[in-house]
Amino acid sequence: MKKPTVFISSTIYDFRDLRSALKYWLEEAGYDVQMSEYHDFEKDASTNSYDACLNVIQKCDYFILLIGTRVGGMMPGDTISITRKEYQIAYEQFQQGKIIKIITFIRQSVCDVVTDREALISLLKYDSQFDGISTYDKNAIAYHNSKVIAGVEHIMDFINEVTRKKEFKAGEKPQNNWYNTFNSFSNIIEVLRIELALNQNISVRIAEHNVKTALQYNIKQISIGNQDGSHTYFHGFHGIREKLIEFSKASSNIFTTISIPKKLVAKAFEFMVFCKAGIPDLETMIFEDVITKGVFLEYDKSTEVFVESNICRALKQMIREIKRLKRVSSEFSSEDQTRILDKINKKESEIFELDVVDLIRYNAMYEGEYNIYHLSEFLLKYIRTHNNADDYPQILAGLVDKGTSI
Repeated sequence: MKKPTVFISSTIYDFRDLRSALKYWLEEAGYDVQMSEYHDFEKDASTNSYDACLNVIQKCDYFILLIGTRVGGMMPGDTISITRKEYQIAYEQFQQGKIIKIITFIRQSVCDVVTDREALISLLKYDSQFDGISTYDKNAIAYHNSKVIAGVEHIMDFINEVTRKKEFKAGEKPQNNWYNTFNSFSNIIEVLRIELALNQNISVRIAEHNVKTALQYNIKQISIGNQDGSHTYFHGFHGIREKLIEFSKASSNIFTTISIPKKLVAKAFEFMVFCKAGIPDLETMIFEDVITKGVFLEYDKSTEVFVESNICRALKQMIREIKRLKRVSSEFSSEDQTRILDKINKKESEIFELDVVDLIRYNAMYEGEYNIYHLSEFLLKYIRTHNNADDYPQILAGLVDKGTSI
């Protein structure tokens, strides 16, 4: 499985501990984290080390930029730092739609110094008392290194580039010019939880995506497609099922016939024709894999053990229903189905005398498809809303409605 890839860009010396903490935290959340100082950095060793780093950025999905108090190493033959060049490559990739998001963090102390220096630059530039000082000397005053920042001018220019200051002055509305300040690791992960939607572990998100795809596929196999793209279940057999329930209460002899009004047969006919069509293709493998991995288990603090959630129980019920339906369908031969449908087609009558055994077979498939459809709707709603408190769908079982017990 290919994981979403994050490139972390910063000077290494003053961010070493923070970088390692970020790598660990993001990898625990299910991301592949690319950092040049680690052995798992996916570099091409045959290329120049600088080019190798820049090439890796082009394969990433997210770019996290950390701006601190140091400029770091400079690009050979250039006037900008390696970190700044990495950002420029990432921004180009973002503009081309190849990087999903650039997430920028600037130390709060750096922002404080930059704000102060901007005020100083303005003072030196516009206050007449400094008219006798040369531009060179003014710059020397404005950009002198402090105990907080080394390379003030470069860092200020870098921040101006990240915030797209020139584009704003030109009346443009550049994208991805937002930055976040931080004082601690917790400040960073608070932002990343939102930007990367990490309120939920990525393994759960992947499992939900796979389950959703399988559910939608199964629904298509046992339902009618509408013009708006939605699907409707065959409800027409329900009237005959109610007749079978009445019959079962009055008699235990299934080797007989039952009288069914024409209007009920007409409503059920479409289901009786198409009920077997999609059954062989119904999917269970993804559901079984998710259950095996325990993705949707819930931790019970009182007992300190993991327990099955309602979603786990619904998925297990889904697997049972699909396997049972496939077995019933395989035992109901196409010859028997053709015989029953021919009997209905050839007879013009207000009342049809149909074999109870034949209708029980159809009913078994109706119940299976009904349960699969409504379990799927229940699970899809959970994936969409994460509301685990909704009532279970009504489960049908052998002419007995089981209510909401799954």
